[in-house]
Amino acid sequence: MPPVITPPIRTSLLTANGEPFSSVQDGAIQTTREWWMYWRKLGDQINQNAKLVSEGPHASRPIAESMPDGALYVESDRNVIYQNQGGEWQYIAGTMYGTLAPDERPTDLGAPDSGFNFRTNVDPAREFFWSGGEWIEATPARYGTHAERLATPVADLVSGMLWMETDRGSVIYQNQGGTWLYLAGTMWGTLSPDQRPTDLGVHDAGFDFRTTVAPSREFIWNQVAWVEVTALVDPTTTKGDLIARGAAAPATRLAVGTNGQVLTADSTQPLGVKWGTPLTVPQIAYATGTLVLTTTAQLVPGCSLTLARAGSYLVSAVFDFNTSLDSNITMLGTLNGQAKYAIFTPSSTFGRVTAAQQWVVNVSAGTTVNLVASKTGGTGGSQTDLHTSISATWISP
Repeated sequence: MPPVITPPIRTSLLTANGEPFSSVQDGAIQTTREWWMYWRKLGDQINQNAKLVSEGPHASRPIAESMPDGALYVESDRNVIYQNQGGEWQYIAGTMYGTLAPDERPTDLGAPDSGFNFRTNVDPAREFFWSGGEWIEATPARYGTHAERLATPVADLVSGMLWMETDRGSVIYQNQGGTWLYLAGTMWGTLSPDQRPTDLGVHDAGFDFRTTVAPSREFIWNQVAWVEVTALVDPTTTKGDLIARGAAAPATRLAVGTNGQVLTADSTQPLGVKWGTPLTVPQIAYATGTLVLTTTAQLVPGCSLTLARAGSYLVSAVFDFNTSLDSNITMLGTLNGQAKYAIFTPSSTFGRVTAAQQWVVNVSAGTTVNLVASKTGGTGGSQTDLHTSISATWISP
């Protein structure tokens, strides 16, 4: 709109003899054209400015085409602000508060309402954003039962959200790209009846379960089965017998071997194993050098263990990949001879990243296990670095 120009100071609303000016025959009082144009433009400008910011309930929001471009409207019943952008109301700011029972989230939103923020005004506090087509929950952390977590569509939850399962010892899961992954926490229960979860899978790897009654026992879910990692339990005796049982005489006390393993008492004790027999033998080794990856699996230097005792072992590995020299090439790490891999595929030259994997293997005494690594292609010099490690814990005969 052009600026309003004030008429010359000498332009009068009166005639030369002081009478009201009239330019028509019937004597109706009129002003000069200059003044008429001034008042009209001024009125138009005032009316236009009055429309730049207005407020009222959502239902009374005016048609966008009737408002000047850039005008703001504050929805008093939703506490949010919209702006007219090119003849369309666009959400720009504000938070609406309400309940989920009943559900007071608006049901008339569309693409121009993207970003609309809704928060609950009751405990527990929850937050939602309108994506343009659906509500996405952005609450940083939630708690509830295991069944409630599974019943909540993970696609409607923001990636990175944490969930504490209240009926399983508050174990913690995280939404990672639409998949719930177990992070931490311990579930407590009994083995008779067996209260260990029966619905775990690959994404629950590492789930920890401990018994609430003596003798205390601990189990870890290894993606496909429960693995007992109870310290000081002799699996050659009745389940639950502790090696600490017996008199306090020197012959029945526990000892510690040179590698840190627990050693049992002599053969006169109910355990039936000789002095110096290792009960559990946790072992670990770290890479002694870097390995430049090729498409052929190669041994990671230093990442090998000789398992002195026959039986089943839980073998764990952490691969320290340096992927900065390849892009979109998959890095693979595994236990030599195994088909289960630690896998990482960088979307670009990503730098360093760690990837972990576990295996349960049954071996004869003196078996050596090694880590191997490779990549699926690429001409760069991606490699495994010195923080790559392998560890093994004896489980059972």
